[in-house]
Amino acid sequence: MEFHVVTNGKLGFDEIIRFMKIAGSKIDYLHIREKEKTAMDIYEGVRSLIASGIPAEKLIMNDRADIAWAVGLTRVQLGYKSLSPSAVKSAVPDIHAGQSIHSLEEAMIAEKSGADSVLFGHLFETGSKKGLLPKGIESAKRLACRLSIDVLVIGGIKPMHIQTLSEGKIAGFAVMSGIWESSSPISAVEEYRNAITACKEARL
Repeated sequence: MEFHVVTNGKLGFDEIIRFMKIAGSKIDYLHIREKEKTAMDIYEGVRSLIASGIPAEKLIMNDRADIAWAVGLTRVQLGYKSLSPSAVKSAVPDIHAGQSIHSLEEAMIAEKSGADSVLFGHLFETGSKKGLLPKGIESAKRLACRLSIDVLVIGGIKPMHIQTLSEGKIAGFAVMSGIWESSSPISAVEEYRNAITACKEARL
């Protein structure tokens, strides 16, 4: 099961680099989600991540397909205001285009448009989605059974949820507040990774 961490837009790239140097080996992908930073700031920041030794293959650019292309990233995560997967892949055919979705209907449209994966949420109550009804694990499992592309999930996911997530066709999960709002982001990463390892060992 893939373990994705999403930046929260509140950290400088120097802090992100320090985090990745310590915890990067424990996560599969880091989403660069920086809505308040300028395109040049994001471009330079991602270049500094790569220059510091963080593998480009581990980085996923949120929304900004242009920056992903400019710095040579192989994955982009598209939102509802982003270009469509088909538009991105027509310009950069080899890029992995993920699409953020909130329903089966949106997921089917994304798959038809050429998305390589979808990110479904929010699964559980989370501070970033106050007042919105969470989708729940069972909705995610049903959605995953209807698609031929990978389904990842996001929203209020804690280490205790990993076992249940691993029982369906869900390919992975993404975490933002569960990492950055923790008193120790590094320790939080360890807890998620340990939960994944425990699930793998239980299946042996």
